[in-house]
Amino acid sequence: MDKTFVSDLEFENQEWACLIRSSDVDAKIIDIEIPDLPEGFSFFSAKDIVGKNSIGFLKTEVPVFADEKIEYAGQAVGILTGPDKKKLLELSSLFQIKTQYLSRPKAQFTFEEEEKNYFDYPIVSRESLSSGNAEEVFEKSSQVVYSTFSFKQRYHYHAETACVKTNWVDDRLEIHLATQWPYQVLTSVCNVLDVPKEKINVVSHAEAESLDGRIWFPALLAAQVSVASFLTKKNIVIEFSRQEDFLYTIKTPIVMIQHKTSVSELGKITAMDVSIIVDAGSFNPFITQMLKQMVVTAAGIYHLPVYMISAVAIKTEKGLTGLFSGWGDSYVSSALEKHISEIVEQLDLCPIQFRLQNNLRVGQKTITGIKKEEDFVFENILKAVCNTSDFYRKFYAYRLMNKGRKNRYDGNWRGIGVSVGCQYNGLHILVKSGMNYSAEITLTKDDKVLVKAEPTSEGLKRILKKQIAKELEVEDNQIIFLGASTDEMIPTGAATASCGISILPDLIEKCCTGIKNQRFRKPLPITVSKTYKLPRSKDWDNETLMGNPFISETPGACVIELELDPSTYQIIVRGIWFACDPGKIYSKKMVHRNIHKTIANAVSNISVEDIRENNLLPSNYKIIATGAIPPIRDFVLDSELKTRGLGELAESLVPAAYISALNQIMINHKRIDFLPVFTEDIFNAVTKSEAVDED
Repeated sequence: MDKTFVSDLEFENQEWACLIRSSDVDAKIIDIEIPDLPEGFSFFSAKDIVGKNSIGFLKTEVPVFADEKIEYAGQAVGILTGPDKKKLLELSSLFQIKTQYLSRPKAQFTFEEEEKNYFDYPIVSRESLSSGNAEEVFEKSSQVVYSTFSFKQRYHYHAETACVKTNWVDDRLEIHLATQWPYQVLTSVCNVLDVPKEKINVVSHAEAESLDGRIWFPALLAAQVSVASFLTKKNIVIEFSRQEDFLYTIKTPIVMIQHKTSVSELGKITAMDVSIIVDAGSFNPFITQMLKQMVVTAAGIYHLPVYMISAVAIKTEKGLTGLFSGWGDSYVSSALEKHISEIVEQLDLCPIQFRLQNNLRVGQKTITGIKKEEDFVFENILKAVCNTSDFYRKFYAYRLMNKGRKNRYDGNWRGIGVSVGCQYNGLHILVKSGMNYSAEITLTKDDKVLVKAEPTSEGLKRILKKQIAKELEVEDNQIIFLGASTDEMIPTGAATASCGISILPDLIEKCCTGIKNQRFRKPLPITVSKTYKLPRSKDWDNETLMGNPFISETPGACVIELELDPSTYQIIVRGIWFACDPGKIYSKKMVHRNIHKTIANAVSNISVEDIRENNLLPSNYKIIATGAIPPIRDFVLDSELKTRGLGELAESLVPAAYISALNQIMINHKRIDFLPVFTEDIFNAVTKSEAVDED
């Protein structure tokens, strides 16, 4: 992957482009009035596309340009190009898009409006798993706990905004952009332009490796720009402003998760009902895979003898949504751990013992039918975070102190929360959906090792280099990673952190073994390529959701201590304690750095970053500052097992521990059942509770 930012590239005879968008929703296009364009300026729309007017991901087709219907506000109807950027923007404001509403304009969908029936919206995907009769267990149980948790939208802040540059080299079109899936860009562009793959070369750049935010959207933008470049035979550049990036690139879906759990007198979970509702926006190509991921991870680390899990995704008037770090399991893991914290609070149980008591044990089956072969090391992990954070003493002391508070200024407002869970590595769900992962190694005549793979980060590349050097007995400087462009790389799936760390080392090992078996039997160069295949013993069925959906799981635990300033309602993070077992460690320094980075990112997501509808300007958007990162202590267990993913674990654990600590603080007030949460949310919860008490 080229480390250069796309915006830093310079090509000869570059011309600018901008997208012409409609602000309407659910409307039929009647006419596009094009202003008089000066010489050198051109406009292209759906009718100018030679091939397909859509890009395909798995089984979803996303329009390149709106043709007959506007699906969401800001959908592009065409692209305008020209040599002068300032003049280009002036002309873009003169376009008139005449539309006719197909239905009465709707208010923005939100779960906060209880009267709104989300099933009035089209259902785009549905998944479920069940075992036993949960309703019957609930009817007989004397201890049933309910909870609801919702996740608002997130914007994926990249250092570089969305940017695509094309460059003609002889009669071939080079496309420069930041993407985690170069081959999907190549395939999409070729289908839209109706040209063979030999005519296109896609070059991926630095920002692609950032937390899954650039898996599918770059292919859409590349297709739009390529249409203009192909028809004009010019080098075209499109570079989003921060505001345009903020408004029109993908965001996370809105998610609501409801739990209902029955607990025996002995503190054992006897049944659980999980209902998941996802607002997928107008287009989300991975929504079916996301629902599958959410359903199969909904039980977390717990043994559920009886369960009923359902997930449904609806199509709304919101724009494009996609998958960020955690894909889908981070939502259900956070909501589940928050629910577990409510169970122990309502039933007056120990938060640690309850979790250990209900932990899935060897011999018990997961909800996907796989018999557990080894215990997670949760007891050791929990001890690490609980002992060092003084969790037990603080938990009971803060609960007593908060319950006994008589007025706002009576003592410190402090709370502490805990969460446990897993990062799920390597999605068999994606493999069975048609996304293949491959690697290729060539040993040359001069003992150079050429590697075609797609590491998700420089850190993973260093790990793979060490692995190859050891296997083939070569020096690090002999190993060369190819793959900045589709000309050099092997066709493979999207570069995601969990797939990268769990699949690539295994493929690299098999490639090295193949070379060693041929090394002194065949002349150099020797090339060996391998594609990941599901293990037969733990096969995965994408329809029934039975089998082994992941290659490995990374267990972890987190404790967070919070303090609330009763004068300003500001939340202060007093400390974060984090423990995990990522398997065999090649670089402790890299592991610790990764943990701290992802924890800081998770804290920012849930307490700082705000994209509510009254805050849709980048000038109002904040990310956590370096100086505001809370004190973090992490503990890493080196189990000597195969290396497992780590980059997404914080996305599951931090939100749950944070919200549990916050709700302990708010024990006499209205509970917080959503993320992200801001100062005004806490103010409203406290003041509303106080108003009710006064009445």
